[in-house]
Amino acid sequence: MAWNGMDYRCGHTEQVQLYGPMRDRDRRLELAKNNLDCPACYQARLQTERQAQNERAALLAADSLPALQGSEKQIAWATSIRQAWIEAMAAIGATQPELNTIAGLESSAQWWISSRSDGAQARLHRLAASYPTQIAEIKAAKAARKEGANAIA
Repeated sequence: MAWNGMDYRCGHTEQVQLYGPMRDRDRRLELAKNNLDCPACYQARLQTERQAQNERAALLAADSLPALQGSEKQIAWATSIRQAWIEAMAAIGATQPELNTIAGLESSAQWWISSRSDGAQARLHRLAASYPTQIAEIKAAKAARKEGANAIA
């Protein structure tokens, strides 16, 4: 165990205690110098990225989705989670108006946060279980639109 001055990619240096064989310590020091930001810079970068995601999601949600209920931080985080879910579902073929309608059913920021680790389909199933009548109406409207399109063709 030894204390070493670790130089980071961001230019900061920090004293760290490294364990293990000397060759592993040297490798870790070189890795940090070329690839890692110091903990403070890393946290600042993460915070900036999260804030940009939250702002983008809020702009997209402002036009077509109802506001979420919760604390300010919960709302910002849940709005990003909800937007990521909408984008994931759109990528597998769902239409934007349907997704906005389905996503608008759940207005609790806490619900979106607690379901953040669910896959896109699993979250859809949770919404369907929570709002069976509304989901059935959305499916019926989709079927009616599809049937009307087939009748025209």
